[in-house]
Amino acid sequence: FADQRVLVVGDFWLDRYVSGDAQHISPEASVPVLRMVAREERGGGCGSVAAHLSAIDLKATCCGIVGRDEAGDRLTDLLTKAGARTDGLLRVADRSTAVKTRLVGLAQHRHPQQLLRVDEEDAAQPTDDDLNALCEAAEKQIGDADLVCIQDGGLGTVTEAVAQRIIAAAQAAGKIVLVDPATRSDFGRYRGASVLTPNRKEFLRATGHDNEDADTFDVPAKQLRVDLNLKWLVVTLDRDGILVVDEADRVMHVPTRARAVYDNAGAGDAVLAALAAALAAGGSLEQAAQVANFAGGLEVEQFGNVPVSKS
Repeated sequence: FADQRVLVVGDFWLDRYVSGDAQHISPEASVPVLRMVAREERGGGCGSVAAHLSAIDLKATCCGIVGRDEAGDRLTDLLTKAGARTDGLLRVADRSTAVKTRLVGLAQHRHPQQLLRVDEEDAAQPTDDDLNALCEAAEKQIGDADLVCIQDGGLGTVTEAVAQRIIAAAQAAGKIVLVDPATRSDFGRYRGASVLTPNRKEFLRATGHDNEDADTFDVPAKQLRVDLNLKWLVVTLDRDGILVVDEADRVMHVPTRARAVYDNAGAGDAVLAALAAALAAGGSLEQAAQVANFAGGLEVEQFGNVPVSKS
């Protein structure tokens, strides 16, 4: 990895962690009382992908839609401090920046355990004008990028029209474009991408396959790659590693080694960033899958979404 530039397009939000000691049950209701001792904020969604890229010395350029509010200011500041470019972020006055707050209890005052997550999201979808402006900003940056990542967090930024426009622009510029899909989306919106990276649950939903055993995934995986006109399909399978289908319909199973899974938050972001980094650096699909497997494994050993450094 040597300063390759990756364009990151999609949903950005602010992740907030409020930690404290859960010492007793409230007399008002049967819920723990959290005495706050710490508060931390990190970039979420595409912001997390950008942070992972920066942690392994790549240059991330961010394109998304956030509010002209305090949370948007904080998110932009975090991304800038991480080394990412934020001039592609649209700051809109009539939209609030999404915030996902996790209330974390410290068992025995040391071991964090998530108690509850509170999501603050704008109910209204981005306007057509905002989405068009986003696409224009991304198209201006594609020529300077070594690779393009689209991360669909399900907040309405990555519509079918947006996805197809970014994919077409990347193809025209001869750039690889990776897509991390939203769980509840129609995968048809990502048609023509170079790489699609669903997890096990998303893969099963998209294919209608009813067997969770990864050994039965080869046939539906090959069919999904063909149906969506993908160059490659990369399915992340948690404890079973990663399944890869290449352009010649060859299937590779990249195994993982046993790890102590502490928290799976951010694993998909780590995998997407590592895949992008390895491919941007000229690695093969199999090499990229191996690097991504390592990154995902290291991520789940940590609490919360923490960028995996190059070291």
